[in-house]
Amino acid sequence: MNSTLCTPSISGKNRGETMSAPKIDRRSNEDILNEIRKLAPFYTPEWNPDSGDAGFALSRIFARMFEGIIGRLNRVPDKNFIEFLNMLGTKLLPAQQARAPVVFSLSQGVPEPVLIPAGTQVAANPADGGEPVVFETERTVLATPAELADVFCVRPDEICQAPPELLSGEGEAPEFKMFAGQNLQEHILYFGHSDLLNAANQVEIELVSSSWNPLFRNPGMVKWEYYGEQEKWIELDVDERETGGTPALVLKKKQAGEIKETGVNGENSRWIRCRANNSQISSLKDVSLGAVKMTVKPLKVREGIPEKAYYDPEEKAFYIGDNMLFNINDRVGIELSFIDWRPKLDDPEMFRWQYYGKRSGTPKWYDLKTANCTAGKVMLNKDKLDEITEYPVNGVNSRWIRCLINTKGMKSFQDLFKLLDLALRPEIGRELTVLSRVFKKPEKVVLDKGRIVLDYGDFTADLWKAVADQVSKKLKKVRVSVEENPCIPPDLLFHNDIPLEMPAAGKPVYPFGKLPRTFDVFYLGCSDALSKKGGTVTLDVDVSSGGLSIPVGLVQGIGPDFVAQLLSHKGADGAPEPIDTVDKLLSKTPRELAGILSITTKDKQEKPITVTKALNLLEAAQKAYYDKTGIYRAVNDPAAGEPAGDSPSAAEAGNLMLSWEYWDGKGWKALSGLTDNTNKLRQKGTIVFTCPEDLAAVKVNGEETLWIRVRIISGDYGKERFISPDGKTWETDTSQICPPTLYDLRIRYSAVPLYPEKRLTYNNLDFADTALGLPGQTGVIKPFRPLDDHHCTLYLGFSTPPLKGPISLFFLLEETGYLEENRPRIEWQYYREEKGKGEWARLEVMDGTAGLTESGVLEFIGPPDYARNKRFGRKLCWIRAVDAEDKYIKGKIPAPAPVIRGIYLNAAWTRQVLQTETDSGARGNVGAYEITELKTSIAFVNGVYNPEAADGGSDREEVQQALERGPQLIRHQNRAVTLEDFEWLAREASRNIVRVKCLPNLNDKDEFGTGWVTLVIAPESIKDKPVPSLRLRQQVKKYLAQRTANIVAFPSHVRVIGPSYREISVHTTIAARDITDVPYIENRAMKQLAAHLHPLTGGDMGRGWEFGRFPYLSDFYALLEDIEGVDHVDSLAMVIKDDNGNELTVDSKHPLSTDIIKHSPYSLVYSGKHVVNVKAAGGIL
Repeated sequence: MNSTLCTPSISGKNRGETMSAPKIDRRSNEDILNEIRKLAPFYTPEWNPDSGDAGFALSRIFARMFEGIIGRLNRVPDKNFIEFLNMLGTKLLPAQQARAPVVFSLSQGVPEPVLIPAGTQVAANPADGGEPVVFETERTVLATPAELADVFCVRPDEICQAPPELLSGEGEAPEFKMFAGQNLQEHILYFGHSDLLNAANQVEIELVSSSWNPLFRNPGMVKWEYYGEQEKWIELDVDERETGGTPALVLKKKQAGEIKETGVNGENSRWIRCRANNSQISSLKDVSLGAVKMTVKPLKVREGIPEKAYYDPEEKAFYIGDNMLFNINDRVGIELSFIDWRPKLDDPEMFRWQYYGKRSGTPKWYDLKTANCTAGKVMLNKDKLDEITEYPVNGVNSRWIRCLINTKGMKSFQDLFKLLDLALRPEIGRELTVLSRVFKKPEKVVLDKGRIVLDYGDFTADLWKAVADQVSKKLKKVRVSVEENPCIPPDLLFHNDIPLEMPAAGKPVYPFGKLPRTFDVFYLGCSDALSKKGGTVTLDVDVSSGGLSIPVGLVQGIGPDFVAQLLSHKGADGAPEPIDTVDKLLSKTPRELAGILSITTKDKQEKPITVTKALNLLEAAQKAYYDKTGIYRAVNDPAAGEPAGDSPSAAEAGNLMLSWEYWDGKGWKALSGLTDNTNKLRQKGTIVFTCPEDLAAVKVNGEETLWIRVRIISGDYGKERFISPDGKTWETDTSQICPPTLYDLRIRYSAVPLYPEKRLTYNNLDFADTALGLPGQTGVIKPFRPLDDHHCTLYLGFSTPPLKGPISLFFLLEETGYLEENRPRIEWQYYREEKGKGEWARLEVMDGTAGLTESGVLEFIGPPDYARNKRFGRKLCWIRAVDAEDKYIKGKIPAPAPVIRGIYLNAAWTRQVLQTETDSGARGNVGAYEITELKTSIAFVNGVYNPEAADGGSDREEVQQALERGPQLIRHQNRAVTLEDFEWLAREASRNIVRVKCLPNLNDKDEFGTGWVTLVIAPESIKDKPVPSLRLRQQVKKYLAQRTANIVAFPSHVRVIGPSYREISVHTTIAARDITDVPYIENRAMKQLAAHLHPLTGGDMGRGWEFGRFPYLSDFYALLEDIEGVDHVDSLAMVIKDDNGNELTVDSKHPLSTDIIKHSPYSLVYSGKHVVNVKAAGGIL
């Protein structure tokens, strides 16, 4: 029989010494010749054995033949031993077939499933050449044309999506760890309006609804955002107020920048959204919301770090000062945001906020109101129109707010320190803690060098010193935000086709130019204000200079005499310094102005005006009491030698008509209902109109935005004339033309509350349109809807129903260890429709994955009542795997989540086809994607591939291996009882196992457990860290379970694992005899170290390393000094690293000790990253 044992000739590949009986006769050919030489003189003295004659040749032939007889004689015990094993039935184990999963791909457009019968052959062309390796399918499968379109896994209100590469089957896909990937779940409420939310400036968005839940303004529950600059969502601040008795949510956009249009669920609009905090969905799922109306108004926010902040221990108050931030004379909100400090400063019994002002002319500290304060943030409201004025505090003039701490309302110092978020000084903390158990009022007790001193005053002084020290440091990290309701500037201005700068102090603009003519046009563009259809738009027009470049002659009370004096004013050095504008006038004090101006008395004497008169003139200039006629009668300049007096007056503008217009999408149309309080742009005032519903964007001079314009359709602002100063030549005189001059132009608007144009909710990756806000809609909705899954679940979505069967799915999973108590129980379900109602029903499967704990094939029959269902935004045919017992999230040790490396439809297991007993099973261990040839032709099947490498194949057992195994078989009789029995039977399970170690009473937690057997195996491999595959471990486990006691096998207490590896890195410096040997020695040393530390083929004898054995420094000294050209090893250290990254350095000063490393009884060493420095023995590098 071919399987009968034969006489061994070679040893078995690093598996120990050749097993052979002792030799009967140890003589060799040379020994026989030597014996002939010794005997020749006694039997044939006439013959010389070394003469080289025929006798010499005959002796050689005899010796060779006799050596062969001795060899055969020496093999007789081995033959007898082999025959003995043959009589006992010991035979050579046959070659083992490799096994691999393959995936069949169908032709495009196949309408029906394709049957792939068992025995279908596929093949791989190995890289080493030779005949193709043939595999055949183990079971019949039905290849479905349905495609696996998407994969999701969920745990209660968390959603993870598998990467697309996982489903494509093209090359290696990234790992997908179920329930641990990026959480895609979001709960969002969207409001969209293209016009109302068209805002590029700071604005506040008011949302009015009859049913605002307080949770909508809780920053820990939701975040309000808008889509803005840099194409991202930007957070809005949230406040609240009542509008007409109806609660309103106020969203404050404090950043400049446009609310940009973007697509949400394919709908373009300008959007704001409310995004729920996923961790709070249990509190938000029942929150309801009724119809919402929106309005938008301008907002101005000034932010910054205050210039001054300090604590006053005497007043028990802290002050915050800044001349710019607190330059306020309006009703505003002030927000203080503390950085790295979270005090709670809104308790009215403990804290009182104030500002310094002069309300009704009375300078003093006035109260501020607190609202919506949170830890680390204080909201203050100043609800009066007076100014925060400068005031000296601690010798520093500034505009101040302060917080007084009311010690009378203080319950205990512990409460104060909690409110101020301060750390107690150690001694104070100890006193308060220790004494609180003895005294009712521990703050009245102080420990003084072991004595108890009842001295409240001393204690409070000491405590307030601590408060002052800490608060002063904390106050330096505060951000102040001041909110106002301002006007906004226009976006663009044009006079005809000439762009105009924004009017500013000292830089007025002329809307119709300096010489206005009929049909001149002034264009004004402002997308913020002009997008508020139906709202009121107000243009604040300032035709005064604001006290900067207005001629002093316009100030009421300053006549021609005073103008002449001001224009002829000279400085202290006698140089002319005419005071010709209001700003120059206001730079003088009342006393200085009284020294400049004089009046002529009745007796024609010059007399300086009084200080009171000067003060009145300055007040008129400061309050802009100007000549409102718009016609300024200039005076001649005496300083230029011209007599003082009136110049010719400008002519009154007559019959002037302006037309205010907007673009309605077809043409320019008059603005109806416009109120002009500026006397046709000739005086300071307002222009008010209602923003038309049909106002549309148009391109003006290449700039597209929302525009209005004003045209001169008749009349003028004065006419030019021609004069002849000398009676000979004529000149153009434009002095009587008074063009409109804008020193400031601001826009205010109030938008009409409108329902959002678009209303969307987004939950569970799915958008839903809602009728919320439609006219006539009175119901409420619940915008935040969590998943209805209460267990961890894996969803598989198919493009079409996978009908009939058996349908097969191959799950390629990362190897993960599971404890018996946390192994999940998976229930498979599919979505169907029953009597018009969708539901989940049980799906009968043959689960080769053991509940998604190992790679394998899942098979099922596709039921006929599949129904499409929209989940996660995709309408597909779904099946799902449910963790029915919540093992992934519950228990003392939750089950590790499966790591999926691939999911392949239309998969089947195949086995290698071996034609004879001598065929090589090891050739069948081909790599992934090497099985690509269809040996059996099947219609509509156009390809095949193996997503995972084949394994489990091994060659026929060698005789030497059988000789080692045979005696053990006699001893254990194919039953695992002792440690050695388990180890030898593990080797029988697969010839690919090189190292095996049995650890009794070690359970799956690596703890002592009676009745447990743990086998550590290492497969044959040239890799640095040989790791057994899951299938190899399962093969060994199954083999042993059939051959051990039921008390071990049936509770599944046989555990097969791979080694725990310890990385060994060597750092050494070697001295070379010759400098030319340095490269060779370095290269040779690296190779020697790597080979020596290979776990299976390293070590001194090339037999690998035993489990738990570490090398010693002496091993490396001997190894390196044996390299040719090495003089000596100068220094050497060994670094041991475990699986957790912990490192231990071993050198001559720190010898190896297993007590100081994390020792594992089943650890193996492997080669790490070595550092080899070679130098010449003489010291030359």
